[in-house]
Amino acid sequence: MIGFMLCLLSPNAPIFKDRKLGLISDVYVKEELRGKGIGKQMLRVALKWFSKNKVKTVELNVAAANIEARRAWARLGFSPHLIHKRIDIDGPEASALLAETGTRVVKKVIRKKSKK
Repeated sequence: MIGFMLCLLSPNAPIFKDRKLGLISDVYVKEELRGKGIGKQMLRVALKWFSKNKVKTVELNVAAANIEARRAWARLGFSPHLIHKRIDIDGPEASALLAETGTRVVKKVIRKKSKK
């Protein structure tokens, strides 16, 4: 095996015109074979498959620190679309937020009485 690409069809949120999206989930090319057009060939096959399945938009995620992959996807025509953010609950920022005292948030659950 020299590489693989996992592609999925995913329903889109109902508020959008395009009802389904193409997702490229995982991609790998052997390190010594990178830069030889293998990823481009796999993407060509994937795009044909997405097109056959009536997909208009294809998305993927790339780790911000993975500069090599970000450059490769940009060369293949992918552009930034969303910024995905996260926080580690055990990290100092979340710990500081959790330690703050402030406005108390109360969650109220309303239960309907069942009809008998």
